[in-house]
Amino acid sequence: MKKAISRLRRDSFIKNSLIFFAGSLIVAIVNYAYYPVMSRVLSVEDFGEVQVIATIVLQITIVLNVFGYITINLFTNLKDREMCRKRVRELEGAALTIVAFLSLLVLSLNGYISSYLKFSSILVLVSLALIFIINVPFTIKNGWLQANNKFIDMSLAQSIAAAAKLLLAIPLILIGFKVSGALFGLVVA
Repeated sequence: MKKAISRLRRDSFIKNSLIFFAGSLIVAIVNYAYYPVMSRVLSVEDFGEVQVIATIVLQITIVLNVFGYITINLFTNLKDREMCRKRVRELEGAALTIVAFLSLLVLSLNGYISSYLKFSSILVLVSLALIFIINVPFTIKNGWLQANNKFIDMSLAQSIAAAAKLLLAIPLILIGFKVSGALFGLVVA
């Protein structure tokens, strides 16, 4: 029995899986706290708007994660490191181009989108565009960390981002910035 436990402790797959699981659990708890806290510090209307914004961010982040998975694949399967770096830079450039184009498209349709989703200002869509553009390099770097088995660093980065959403937004909301304060927290995080 001791040999089996000792072997499990040395197994890098088990160790990395436990680190990834624990980190994901911490990030999930902090992310879950976002909604009850926001519902307490915002009015019902403002919370509804922040909820729509947070949902859009989460949905688009799922799509952006595809670029992270491609990065993981490149870093784990290409042996030529220089070729790998070149491919990842090309991937990041393509992702930024796609996200920038889509952001401009969304901003050009601001009137329709804002009236349909009942956004309070164009600042919401500008912030969403910024969040997506900033998320591209974050997603690529996260893929690199995962491909290089740096699960502690990856968990730490994700935990900081999750906590920053709350810690940066709450003071701004409390002094009166409401939805803009929540947006600032999302953008900076």
